[in-house]
Amino acid sequence: MSHIRGSAIPARWPAPLVTTFGIYAKGVDCLEEQWERTRLFLSDKDNIDAIQEFYFWRRNLLIWACCTIENFVNDEGLSLVGDEFYKNVERLRCHEKIAVLYALKYRKRLLPTHAVLLEIKRWFELRNQHVHPKARFAKKNSGKSGHSADELKALKPTEVRRLIGKVINLFRIEPRKTKKRISGRGRR
Repeated sequence: MSHIRGSAIPARWPAPLVTTFGIYAKGVDCLEEQWERTRLFLSDKDNIDAIQEFYFWRRNLLIWACCTIENFVNDEGLSLVGDEFYKNVERLRCHEKIAVLYALKYRKRLLPTHAVLLEIKRWFELRNQHVHPKARFAKKNSGKSGHSADELKALKPTEVRRLIGKVINLFRIEPRKTKKRISGRGRR
């Protein structure tokens, strides 16, 4: 165990004993089936019901993907710092939670420009447009050809699985140690 400011944090923290992640992952499988079933629905421009169902399943895939990622991150937080996680970190945005937990686990900082953090931030912003619609989203996209709809149309289950995998790998694959450079002297 390593000790940081009086609190013991295990050097290698186990996966949570009880987790709902498997349920979320299975949900991605089910949504992928519906995504595949409705893949060609947009080609029938006169069938409004088909078009609405097409977007319904893509919107749900996005929302479920975000739920799956956030569930995993919350489980990781609980296994790392226990109930204190909920008091200090839970209300952060998902990409911020990931950065904090990564720093706690590896004692390394993920820059806000890290590709995974940027992608998580973009997906959660898109999700929020559908889950928490606000006037600013409508105003920002007025006169445009449905930026959100274009992103939903392009969303694929393989992308969902890829991003979930990247988040899991952040916490399961220890980062490589970098050699320190001393300014003006090169590598040591």
